[in-house]
Amino acid sequence: MSVPIYSVSTSLKKSSSVKSWIRDSFLKRSPVWWANFGGASLALAHIIPIRSRPCVVISLPRSGSSWVGSVLSFAKNSAYLREPLTQTYLKTFGTDSRSFFEFESDKIPTVYKESSDNAFKGIPVFSENTITQPLQWILRQRFRIRVLIKEVNPFLIEWFIRDYSPKIIYLLRHPAAVAGSFYKKGWIGEQFQSRLSEKTLKEYSVFIDYSKTFWSDFGLLQAIVLNSSLEIIQDYKDSMVVRYEDICINPVDEFRQLFDYCGLEWENGLQEKILNMSNPMKIQPGDSEGNVRNSLEMIDKWRSDIPRDNIEEIKTAYLSQNPAEYKINEW
Repeated sequence: MSVPIYSVSTSLKKSSSVKSWIRDSFLKRSPVWWANFGGASLALAHIIPIRSRPCVVISLPRSGSSWVGSVLSFAKNSAYLREPLTQTYLKTFGTDSRSFFEFESDKIPTVYKESSDNAFKGIPVFSENTITQPLQWILRQRFRIRVLIKEVNPFLIEWFIRDYSPKIIYLLRHPAAVAGSFYKKGWIGEQFQSRLSEKTLKEYSVFIDYSKTFWSDFGLLQAIVLNSSLEIIQDYKDSMVVRYEDICINPVDEFRQLFDYCGLEWENGLQEKILNMSNPMKIQPGDSEGNVRNSLEMIDKWRSDIPRDNIEEIKTAYLSQNPAEYKINEW
């Protein structure tokens, strides 16, 4: 007896729905299957530990860290986590929440603490927004991989050094370029009280003028973040400061140094991949917001994108703190 076509179709749809339900329930948090078993996953990570020290790429948002992190993740021995703390925080408190902010050392947000412990132990209990390449997290590879963490909150640096001792790449970008990118994103709200601790606000109260514009506010904020971060890492031997502009000028050589510093494997084909991500002939619409860019054009794009009066506002506020990078001759 033949089976009606509609019955077969209905059965296939039900089977597909069941499979989808099982998949969604099983991988309810992480695209890495073994990371979804709670305590059992922790035990697996303990039994098969990652032996190499993690490497952290950290910067302010809109400083090129997505590009840098993506290129470093090409390494065969890389296990890449894109903003495990920030993405978990935004998922918990909403995408309109602060993406970077200062906190007291004894008042670390719980969601930060849990995320950082998992990240530095190489336990991929994060969503696909953070785990972009699940195959990097195969259990049998854990003995040889190096965890690579990309974050966008420089206020994390002191805590990371104290509790985890990773290798740190502090990525900088010209303050006007970062300000211009924030402005395009519409991130132009209040910049001080929502981001700085009470202690820091008191320390800089003489400089903060709440009647100023976004451009002035954000210029001053960037100088505060830069100076405090450099003060922390100046005596930490496993750190390096890298400029986005230097990578744009000579991406292959600069990335090769970063690979070596992090202990990531450089292999044939990487040079071509890097050039493809920095080649204006390869760019598709919208790519400049992601991981492909005309690297040379990106260096000084802010000069034509931002009105000169606004650049002067950023410059005056930023230079008022005598920052160690991007001094007056670079404006």
